[in-house]
Amino acid sequence: LGIESVYFFRPSILTGNRKEFRFGERLGIAVMSAISFLLPSAYKPIKAATVARAMLRAAKNASPGTHIHHYKEMVG
Repeated sequence: LGIESVYFFRPSILTGNRKEFRFGERLGIAVMSAISFLLPSAYKPIKAATVARAMLRAAKNASPGTHIHHYKEMVG
């Protein structure tokens, strides 16, 4: 296809403001946030705005190849 750069972003649970109210999601976010210091980084909650900033940063500094971004790469 001739695509030079591909970026995959793999956040865990996304936090932030949302128009809809989903009780189970809110409960999950509360529990995950409370115990996040115990969790491996792959399972830590992350703000949607943080993921968006990481996406923008990757788009501005695109490098050839396939790149996968997890929690550590998105917050760093």
